[in-house]
Amino acid sequence: MPKLYADAGYDAKWVHGIYCEKFGIATTVIKPACCAADGSSRAERRSQISADYLKAQDFGLRWKVESNMSALKRTTGSTLLARKPINLLKEAALKVLAYALNH
Repeated sequence: MPKLYADAGYDAKWVHGIYCEKFGIATTVIKPACCAADGSSRAERRSQISADYLKAQDFGLRWKVESNMSALKRTTGSTLLARKPINLLKEAALKVLAYALNH
């Protein structure tokens, strides 16, 4: 069963819905973003994510993804120049390919 590892920037109810419905990813390991002034997560799903995040033994593997993304951005740049969505995907794919061929 596929899992999605992401940072707190992807902790939104609508984002989790897309992961589940469109891509069939049942498990997300995302550090919850604190939404309330007291530092708690008010939404039901976010509370579950907090528990899942704390229990995830393999979350330590996320550093590999972070390290590779950082190297990719340093090597190829962190911005895309294309305007159309399809061309953005092509440009991103070419950057990943160039990075993979270089390393």
